[in-house]
Amino acid sequence: MDDTRGRFAACDRQIPAWTGTVGPGWASLLDKLHRDLLAWTPATASSPSP
Repeated sequence: MDDTRGRFAACDRQIPAWTGTVGPGWASLLDKLHRDLLAWTPATASSPSP
């Protein structure tokens, strides 16, 4: 969490969490990007960073 504003830092959330903040045309593009990135990096997508 971003302690200066009490909001989540961008690194704490994955792409699907942000699709509600963009227009409808962009939401589907972000969903596809998220799926593509998960397919490209399956091992690192589910494990937290050190």
